[in-house]
Amino acid sequence: MLDPKHPDLAISYSNIAIVYESLGEYGKALEYHQSAIAIEEEVLDPKHPYLAISYSRIAAVYRYLGEYGKALEYLQRTIAIQEQVLDPKHPYQAISYSNIATVYRYLGEYGKALEYHQRAIAIQEQVLDPKHPSLAVSYNNIALVYRSLGEHQRTLGYHQRAIAIQEEVLDARHPRVAASYQGIGNTHRAMGAYGKAMEYLGKALSIRKEVLFDSHPDLATSHHDMGGCLYAMGRYDDALGHLQKALIIRQKVLPEEHPDLVETFGSLGLAYAKDGQFEEAKQALDRYEELAPDKGEPHRNWALYHALTGDQEKALASLKKTVEKGYDDVKWIEKEEAFEGLRGTEAYKELIRELRVKN
Repeated sequence: MLDPKHPDLAISYSNIAIVYESLGEYGKALEYHQSAIAIEEEVLDPKHPYLAISYSRIAAVYRYLGEYGKALEYLQRTIAIQEQVLDPKHPYQAISYSNIATVYRYLGEYGKALEYHQRAIAIQEQVLDPKHPSLAVSYNNIALVYRSLGEHQRTLGYHQRAIAIQEEVLDARHPRVAASYQGIGNTHRAMGAYGKAMEYLGKALSIRKEVLFDSHPDLATSHHDMGGCLYAMGRYDDALGHLQKALIIRQKVLPEEHPDLVETFGSLGLAYAKDGQFEEAKQALDRYEELAPDKGEPHRNWALYHALTGDQEKALASLKKTVEKGYDDVKWIEKEEAFEGLRGTEAYKELIRELRVKN
């Protein structure tokens, strides 16, 4: 009935894209968002707010797909329109600042991430009710940046501010509550408080298993993070159970080069090796290296594998390659029990000296 360029058709394409996003079918979501944008860019004013909304939505899909450069490009288009047509304190402006901050966090640009999160929160604290759920989301988001920076007390403070809002205004089984529990649990894990970490990660997993569909990416994140905590506690068999569930979900819904899927192969390789399942560890680590050939972490994991299988020469060679590829977490290497047999060698001591200079 409608002209192929009718704006109402763009709205329908956009709506169906949102449904595909909710189902985790990001390829189809991207296709429909692009159909919507193709119409809007032709028939709407370049500064039209609808165009800004569409750019923001397609940026979210690119973020889910791990294509952070493209996500950043579309968010910058969004903000360029909004800064011209919206009031500087408009809540939509705050949402866009928060979204672009999240992409900067994924890119490791934590200074920019903090800058944009702070701009978002400054707007929201002025124009929203102090108990507004969107404010809780922003507190959780900025907390994740502080955790990446190792500022754990500040991280917990923001997560707790988010929980205080959510427990008052949301259902106790709401996915956003689960996200707060997840953040608190991961922060305790980073602090070495594994009992507390398991408590909060368990709460998040319980909610997500109840309210999300079986292949939702957030459910995979819960299983992955639970597996990581169990690994840190030395409970390798239990860790494998969760990591395998995370892998099954992520292989269903994510492209193979997605950072979360790549990370899962690395985590599985470590857990299999620690559990003495060396053939399975080799398969996972081969896949990890194949998907992340230019990073140091795969070689670090191979070093652990070779140390556990008793091949000190290969373990040292892998550690050297780890450093060559830019890995610089000297604390991880120094505390890893599997490298105990290497510590007396001159090659190991020289490698540690080199890493300390870099740090």
